[in-house]
Amino acid sequence: MTEALDAALVYAKRGFKVLPCLPGSKHPATKKGFHNATTEVAKLTEWWTRRPALNVAISIPPGHFVLDLDEGSDLFGCELPITVQSRTPNNGRHYWFTVDKDVPPRVGILPNVDV
Repeated sequence: MTEALDAALVYAKRGFKVLPCLPGSKHPATKKGFHNATTEVAKLTEWWTRRPALNVAISIPPGHFVLDLDEGSDLFGCELPITVQSRTPNNGRHYWFTVDKDVPPRVGILPNVDV
């Protein structure tokens, strides 16, 4: 198994729908994009066995949003509430938050800041 497949399986086991993205990209590697996101172990194994260099992405569940701060953003390095975090391939960070209502995805809300 690859590190990416291991990560995909961990997310799926925790109930997150997973989808593959093109290597080095945020763009889905499937024709239906996020509609193909799944927790099915067999499908995840198939995707990453055929193309081990694929990136791992997850579909953000309702009641959550992720603040994506790239290095160089005005918010990068600011004090944020303690929450789950992950590193991004470009030295940025994802900060996970729970909310009472859905937060629609938006790109470029500030320079190098996405939701």
